[in-house]
Amino acid sequence: MACNASPTPDIGVENSVDGAIIDSYWPTTPPVKNAKNITMKWSERAAPGEVAIADLVTYKADKATIFPPTGWALIRDDGGQHVRQTLYWRAVQANDPHEFAWSFSEPVDAQGTIILLADARLDAPVDGSSGNGRGVQGGSDMVAKSVKTTSDGALVLAFYANDFGGAGFNAPDFMGEIVEDETQLGGYWILGTYQKHKGPTPDAICHGGQGFDSVSAQVAIRRSAEATESR
Repeated sequence: MACNASPTPDIGVENSVDGAIIDSYWPTTPPVKNAKNITMKWSERAAPGEVAIADLVTYKADKATIFPPTGWALIRDDGGQHVRQTLYWRAVQANDPHEFAWSFSEPVDAQGTIILLADARLDAPVDGSSGNGRGVQGGSDMVAKSVKTTSDGALVLAFYANDFGGAGFNAPDFMGEIVEDETQLGGYWILGTYQKHKGPTPDAICHGGQGFDSVSAQVAIRRSAEATESR
């Protein structure tokens, strides 16, 4: 996979279930090192009715407390000493700014991105999530474990991060790319697919060519009430 620098990515998976739509993502400014905060942006076309998902990746930050901007709700926080992946969501409001600052209780290395979803349920978009705990997996595979959805027509997002840039990344064939970014700090990736019926999703296993510390997660997104009622 090549790095997708477009603000309007195509995940390459047919949305045949009327699920939430990937509207855009916006890369952060360059990764920060030994910093007490990081500012991440979303697309300037963000509009009320959309849901934002923030993917914050930090390194050697196991003892740091993360302070998100006002209005961002935690989805999950996974990792260990070497690499940590923290996910948040927020419903876009009228007159929101287009950039948000996360701060830390002590200096860390950090990077990340924000993606925007259309046609997601605004009051409770996250149907379920799973993660890999301490994050030090060893070997070369990154596994975003199955999550059990409770509603039909879910958008399933898989998030991966490691501390070894350039290790190579081979995505599962049932998922399409949303974000891929490899820097001097390490790499992070977001993939997506759709699931028609409620129930467990498959494990999303990515085979790499290098052993590294890594962390992975799956998050299922509910479609909007309007999309559900139209079925």
